[in-house]
Amino acid sequence: LVPDDDVGIVIEDTTSDKAKNLPSFDVPMETSFFTNLLGPTLLSHNHHPQQQHGTISSSVPTCKALHNARLIGLYFSAHWCGPCRSFTPMLCELYTHLKEEVFSSHGLEIVFVSSDRDDQSFAHYFGTMPWLAIPYTAGRYLQKSISMSYGVQGIPSLVILDALSGQIVVTKEQSRRDIMNACRGGDAAIEDLMKNKWLGSLSPETKDIYKTLEMSCQEDETKEDNDEQDFDDEDDNHPYLVRGAKTSDSSERIKELFALYVKDGMNPNAAAAKAIQTMAEEQTQGLLEGSAVAQYSSSLAEPKPLPIKDLALAIGDHTKVKLVLNTALKYLKNVAEKPWNPKFRHFRLSNKVFDRISSVKGGIELLEAIGFFFYCGETDFMACIPLAADLDTMVKEVESLLLLLS
Repeated sequence: LVPDDDVGIVIEDTTSDKAKNLPSFDVPMETSFFTNLLGPTLLSHNHHPQQQHGTISSSVPTCKALHNARLIGLYFSAHWCGPCRSFTPMLCELYTHLKEEVFSSHGLEIVFVSSDRDDQSFAHYFGTMPWLAIPYTAGRYLQKSISMSYGVQGIPSLVILDALSGQIVVTKEQSRRDIMNACRGGDAAIEDLMKNKWLGSLSPETKDIYKTLEMSCQEDETKEDNDEQDFDDEDDNHPYLVRGAKTSDSSERIKELFALYVKDGMNPNAAAAKAIQTMAEEQTQGLLEGSAVAQYSSSLAEPKPLPIKDLALAIGDHTKVKLVLNTALKYLKNVAEKPWNPKFRHFRLSNKVFDRISSVKGGIELLEAIGFFFYCGETDFMACIPLAADLDTMVKEVESLLLLLS
């Protein structure tokens, strides 16, 4: 018999709206920077009801502990400090709400940088915190250098860093005011602070990289969904048509390349963008190796769209078509010169140059056929040249059309 009050085991719904709203990409964190800054390992809590404060601490590699955080907060504090003991509960409230209700990943991670005078005080104080910490022994040597790096002369202090570049996003002066105001405003104010103010303060380069990663993931998901739909009824009889499982993790490959570029002296933003570009080119090459299967599968799917040549001729006015193609060619050549720079890949449809294309009837459709991607940004409609795009093929396509029309 099952008691009336036994509701069984509750299983987390991974298809909930909260889970669906999380970004699907992995953050290419600046691992070497944070490992050098914080040390090779961090302390993480494991909940254990029989231990004091309900937790025991375990050592976790720094890069693993900070995995998929977009913002990393360094919290300078100590148990002996009265203002710290007043501020820590507010920070706990903010952190816990964000972790449980908004960003279980891809949000904020905090690392406690202790100024406690002994190991016992550190352990007691850290036991009241839900985030990570630099181990006490290592922290005694690291605390001073980290404090000097960020101009911390008093506690409590919280500095918010960009996980992609290691740059300061929110200063120690601003973060404390932000948290106190947000906690007074309740859950909605906490969410607004994180989503709009703090994430909104990331550099344009970091935002562009995240936007590109998100679009790349959306393209991959669409492709996988189409593949599954096409082959659901075919794969039992034709197993050779089923695409093989991925043999590599793209996020790990990005991190590997990123570390190499940074080691060679490239700045973090440029290194991240170039790592993504290189990975995308490798994926494209991998797909080309199975092009025979890809061509067969596409014949089973929906009818092919009009060829690019027919779309160009359908516009009618050759002068307008040439204007569209010449403008597109300039964008493509800019990207070809610096493929790792996000600013050359994204552009507003309302800018004066791109308006030459959008004002021509059929111009947008023609660029879509060539390989451009269009989406709705925060303040404007945007066009972009995807990371996985074959730039050489796109340039040759445009140049051949221009030759045809000349």
